[in-house]
Amino acid sequence: FTWKEMGIQAVGRSRILRTNYRNTKQILGSAWSILQARLPEDEEADETFPAVAPSDALRTGPKVKIILSSDQTESQNNVHAWLNSIMSNSISTDQIALMYRLNSRRTKPVESLITFLEDNGHECYWVSENNDSKRAYSVNRSGIRIITTQSALGLEFKAVGMLWIDQYDTILKMGHDEQVSALKEFYVGMTRTQEHLALFGIKGQALTHYLIENSNTFNLDIL
Repeated sequence: FTWKEMGIQAVGRSRILRTNYRNTKQILGSAWSILQARLPEDEEADETFPAVAPSDALRTGPKVKIILSSDQTESQNNVHAWLNSIMSNSISTDQIALMYRLNSRRTKPVESLITFLEDNGHECYWVSENNDSKRAYSVNRSGIRIITTQSALGLEFKAVGMLWIDQYDTILKMGHDEQVSALKEFYVGMTRTQEHLALFGIKGQALTHYLIENSNTFNLDIL
């Protein structure tokens, strides 16, 4: 996908972001700060990120949260607890998304999480289970959306949890072929939400550690 598809237009060497109606100031500010911190210096105008700050978002809300776990079992429990807190705000399941980066060779963590959540009373809708499920996506179907960041482009939700954020750790590898792709996906995931955003990370892993170290710069709330 391209930045133009996300509402970002490149004109010559300038960048223009349309007025943001989706995100709160806190969400857009954190996403923008992370993007700018990892922006490769040698990117050309038509292929890269905006180089000027976006227009102010129109709403305010809670800070972006980093929810830390020691292992995958604790992470599942933290996702479950976060979902309960979100739904206590009268947010319906079809307005909640759990996003992850596609890895066709590692679907077991997704399957395990869905089983765990369903066993604990959460209705899940695995949008990105396969190509057929993606093509058949229905906004009218209930259930917490389990979806890849690529499939979420163009969608929006009231609450988003980004799972296993260290799947995007090539963001940290300046000059790496995959850096720009990972950065785009991470930015897309962060900006799909209207009100609530949680980043789920494992203590000690690279991207999680980087975000914690720079939590003040990125305006992140560590839990």
